[in-house]
Amino acid sequence: MKLPDLAGGLPAALAGKLVVPSAAGAVFSFDPLSGQWGSSPFLPSMEGGSDFRWHVNQSGPHNDVLLFDERPKKSRLFRVGVVQEPTEHLAALAQADTSHRIASPIARTDKAAYWVTASGELVAFELPGLRPRWSRKLYGQVVWGPHAVGSRVMLLVEPQPYDEVHLASGEAIKVQPITVKLPENPRPDERLLVQLLDAPAEIAAKPAASKKAAKAAGTGKTAKTKEKALPPGSRVLLWKDIARIKRFDDLIAESAAYRLVCVDDGQEGPAWSVPWRHGPLSGPPVEQADGGFLIASANGAVVKLSGKGEESGRADLRQPLASGPIPLDERQLAVAGRDGTLHVVSIP
Repeated sequence: MKLPDLAGGLPAALAGKLVVPSAAGAVFSFDPLSGQWGSSPFLPSMEGGSDFRWHVNQSGPHNDVLLFDERPKKSRLFRVGVVQEPTEHLAALAQADTSHRIASPIARTDKAAYWVTASGELVAFELPGLRPRWSRKLYGQVVWGPHAVGSRVMLLVEPQPYDEVHLASGEAIKVQPITVKLPENPRPDERLLVQLLDAPAEIAAKPAASKKAAKAAGTGKTAKTKEKALPPGSRVLLWKDIARIKRFDDLIAESAAYRLVCVDDGQEGPAWSVPWRHGPLSGPPVEQADGGFLIASANGAVVKLSGKGEESGRADLRQPLASGPIPLDERQLAVAGRDGTLHVVSIP
């Protein structure tokens, strides 16, 4: 069958039918087996006359589907379902306006919807009402996920470069990479201007605004600089208070190139975040009966994690993998290799 308009997003299953959002905005429903139209389409209000860019949650066994209409200034999140009165039709059961732009798939649990924004934040919207719940800056690029697994959501983050300034007081400050040449033997009263890692994105993207101050900081000429004159998101430190500076390469060597992050419906923000040393991941994770997980590394390892993210087992296949783990029974799982081989191994 032919749709009345070009598709504006991927199809999703809903109430035994497929729903397909169109570039013109309408969301259609049809039976993929018979080719007959299903419920009357959902017709959202038009915004600005431009084509719709839909992001669809592949929600699985739910009686609704989440649709995200991305706009430059104000995007919209819809929870669409089938309404019987006065005649059967698709309708918005809930709607939320948001300034966020989406940069990942939408992961859904029974209580919340999660996605990553273009500014690098993980956001949570409460279900079924779509009330904004919380948001957290990830300080890195999401390279896998988010994937829903039971009441939890997992994602893999590649941290953005940063340096750490350790003060004599014991405080460790994460800052944007320090680009000015540091003095070999600074005087105690000399100052160093740093850009904080958690500065707003629009500020961190414009470090040139503080180049003059940074140059002066490196030569000790910022002694007369007043705090109120500092660029937003920056901080001036006295060299006498600095114990050491750790560069990003050293930090990664001590930790890992990635961090595995887990979110739980019952908590406001990530439940845990652990270093991940097994490289990029393939396919979705699988929840275990004991509350742990099975995940597959693209480099060839199937790893078992506890519910707190601790590694409790590993099967090294030494072959590149193209899928997540597929449990066959209580003792065995299958995983697909990139060369087309299907590997069957014992659960680690």
